[in-house]
Amino acid sequence: MRGNAGRVAVGEFALWITDPHGKDQVSGELPQRVFTLDENFMVARRSANLCLLRDLTGYRMYGPDLCMMADVTGHTCYVIDFHQHHLIGGTQDDSFSIAADAFARKYARAFRLRWVRTTVVPVFLSGTRLVRNAATSRVGRAFGTKGWPRR
Repeated sequence: MRGNAGRVAVGEFALWITDPHGKDQVSGELPQRVFTLDENFMVARRSANLCLLRDLTGYRMYGPDLCMMADVTGHTCYVIDFHQHHLIGGTQDDSFSIAADAFARKYARAFRLRWVRTTVVPVFLSGTRLVRNAATSRVGRAFGTKGWPRR
C-alpha cells in the first residue's frame, strides 16, 4: 500500500500534503515505511488482494484496517513522494473514538491467543514467544489440548 500521509511511530509522521492546515507540509524522508496510512490518498496493487470487511462502518479507520490486512498478508505500507492537495482539513469528533474502539475490538478478537485444532495436531497462536512457550509446555498442552489425542 502507498499513500501520502501515515504514522511511522508514536509522535512521528511521514507526509507531503497541502490542506487547510498548511501549504506543502512535509515530514520525514520519502519514501518511508509506515504502520498506518491516512485515508485521504491510498493506492494498492490489485495483486495484493486486500479487502475491507463489513465489520467496520463509515470511512474512519479504513486506512489502518487496510494496513493491518497488508501486514498480515506480508505486504508493507509506505508514504511516497506524492504531493496531495486535500481540500478538506478533516474534523476530529467523537466518531474517531467510536471507530477506534470498533477497530480495537476487531483486532483484539482476530489476534486473540488461542488453540487452533487441526485434524492432525493442535497449534497455539500467539505473537509473544513467552506466552507461546508457556502454552506449548507440558502443562500448557495438557490444559489447552485436553481431550485431544497426543502424537
